[in-house]
Amino acid sequence: MAASPNQRQLVKFGVFEVDLAAGEIRKAGMRQKLAPQPFQVLQALLERPQEVVTREEFRERIWPDNTFVDYELALKKAINRLREVLGDSAENPRFIETVPRRGYRFIGSLTPPESLKDKSLNIREEQRGNGHEAPGQLQVHGNHLDLESSGAMPPVRAVSGVASARTFPVPRWIWGIAALTTVLLLGAFWWHRPLPQPRIVATRQLTHDNVHKRSMVTDGNRIYFIESFAESSRLAQVSVAGGEVSVINSGTALPDLSDISPDGSELLGTVSTDYIQEQICAFSVLTGSPRRIGDLIGYDPGWARDGRLIFSRGNDVWVAEHDGSSPRKLLTTSGVPWAPQFSPDGIRFSFTLVNPTTSATKLWTARLDGTDPREIVPEWGKAPEECCGKWTPDGRYFVFATAQNNASSLWALAQKSRFGRATSAVPMQLTTGPLWIDDVLPGRNGKQIFIVGTQPKGELVQVDVKTGRFVPILGGIFAIDVDYSRDDRWITYILFPERTLWRSRADGSERLQLTFPPLRATSPRWSPDGRRIAFIAAKPGDPPSLFLINKDGGVPEAISSSAEPQTNPSNPSWSKDGQTIAFSHEGKLEGDTSYIGMVDVKSREITRLAGSEGIESPRWSPDGRYIAALAQDNRVLKLYELQSQKWKTLLRRQEPFGFLNWSRDSTTIYFDIVTDPPTIYRLRLRDAKLGPIVNLNSYRLYPKPDLFALGDWGGLAPGDVPLLVRDISTSEIYAFDVDFP
Repeated sequence: MAASPNQRQLVKFGVFEVDLAAGEIRKAGMRQKLAPQPFQVLQALLERPQEVVTREEFRERIWPDNTFVDYELALKKAINRLREVLGDSAENPRFIETVPRRGYRFIGSLTPPESLKDKSLNIREEQRGNGHEAPGQLQVHGNHLDLESSGAMPPVRAVSGVASARTFPVPRWIWGIAALTTVLLLGAFWWHRPLPQPRIVATRQLTHDNVHKRSMVTDGNRIYFIESFAESSRLAQVSVAGGEVSVINSGTALPDLSDISPDGSELLGTVSTDYIQEQICAFSVLTGSPRRIGDLIGYDPGWARDGRLIFSRGNDVWVAEHDGSSPRKLLTTSGVPWAPQFSPDGIRFSFTLVNPTTSATKLWTARLDGTDPREIVPEWGKAPEECCGKWTPDGRYFVFATAQNNASSLWALAQKSRFGRATSAVPMQLTTGPLWIDDVLPGRNGKQIFIVGTQPKGELVQVDVKTGRFVPILGGIFAIDVDYSRDDRWITYILFPERTLWRSRADGSERLQLTFPPLRATSPRWSPDGRRIAFIAAKPGDPPSLFLINKDGGVPEAISSSAEPQTNPSNPSWSKDGQTIAFSHEGKLEGDTSYIGMVDVKSREITRLAGSEGIESPRWSPDGRYIAALAQDNRVLKLYELQSQKWKTLLRRQEPFGFLNWSRDSTTIYFDIVTDPPTIYRLRLRDAKLGPIVNLNSYRLYPKPDLFALGDWGGLAPGDVPLLVRDISTSEIYAFDVDFP
């Protein structure tokens, strides 16, 4: 029978030594790094050597029912990590064997642990071999250790007529010093030992209306948030215990929330009436009606305990008085700061810093005077995307979310502890998958964390312009950026959520994957001869590049230029002869202007299209005569005629234009506009006739990440039939009950 855990505290096998009590593993005396969950898996295997430990037994022991985790994936990762530490393999196991469809088994040879029982028995045998037993010797009776005699015994018994030694009482002060030393040592050990990891003890889904949600704040009793639609957003609320969602205010204005007043009477956020400038406002929790705060323009405002305002604008973080007066710049960053948050003690503030070139996000903090800016988890290296960081109300933990490899996780970083105990500088993972975490909100009671959890999913459809109905194509796969070859025989697309590049026949046959993670692709375009595909791609944390790849696969070829290495390309578009690719350089840094670049496919040289400063999103007409593009915050549709080399304005709109597409005969430009209701339009060039094609008010379009288009993409199928991605994602608010040590 396998020994119980309390009998086996030190287990040896091969060159490894496992201390079950301390939770440590050593290889040839050197301590190995092993996270708590893989160690718990190892401990379960060592407790039952040569026996199968089933997946269900692992789940009940390490990931109980109330744990929010994909335990199958977590168990697989833990086993892989164990094999990595042990130098083991699944194919030729020396220690951990996979039992198909059942679980795992430890097959190594264990060296029996030395226990107190073994030592006591060895001492007795040694004494009996000398022909005597020491009086008062500890004896083993069953599983207990008792004195051999129940009566009083002299400390030393006289042997062979030799007089017993004199004994002297130990002074009390020595016992006192010993006791004090022991207390101090134990106290120091406790003081410097890191806090236990927080854990989620219960999970509840609070909403069930399946509308996209963001921007949560709470007064402790209710959660206020924004629900987003294609044409508008609305302010809503739900009880922290869950229930029906009630709408406070809805309309065509585009509100956003970021904070709530200490007394819970007002919400703080912004209103965008022109899709670009955001006015900082306070909202009544009863009616949702906005009230301007001074004339402040910015985003993600927050209130300090003393009533001051903090907000972002461009690359800067600002602070102002409660009424919006006396605004002053606190800090200029190297990127775009999002969601500045005051710490509960009012000493520092945090923010998410977006790299405008790579779109990577990192969590930063600084003092209230703007000094000492630094990363919150420097050189952590866990994920290129960190977001949504907020302090718990007592300031003891900083909770945030990460995203990497199509998975999202919730983390907690200890900031301070009760009684000044040591804290770990490494974040502690609370969840992993399957939900994508879009927002994080610590509860006012200090015992809960609320998240907006999304399961992204879309369906590729074409629009029947006569009926307005969506018709799935390619089996309704979750794909965007679809582009047909000029002969309509081939199709290329980006498969979500992996963001990999594929091509197939127009009917979906002969599918071939062209790119693989960690490369993330977007905007594929067929060359006119149908042999190559141009696309934009980047690895997480790296800037995007323009690539070419053969339609039958191979290694993607990056197009670069020593003259302009930082082109930050997007929206590639081929010329009719296939010799040039136009692309958009997006000016994301302050002082950096957008323009249209032109790449010579043979020489790889890049030049700027004349007069294209401030213009982006080029679309080359199939006949090669024109380039359509957008200017002035995507509100002006421009046309460049290559023969005359002149620009002209085709159309101005109050609302930003969406994705541009040319008809196959180069006579018409298709686009969408965010209106009420959302609509797809077409503009005929010869007479500038503008007309709607289809009203999309009844449909949800994926993924609505911003307010500048109906969705992330819209295209045209053969016959100039509109293509879209119907949104069938789920988005709800969840509550985690957390045990914070």
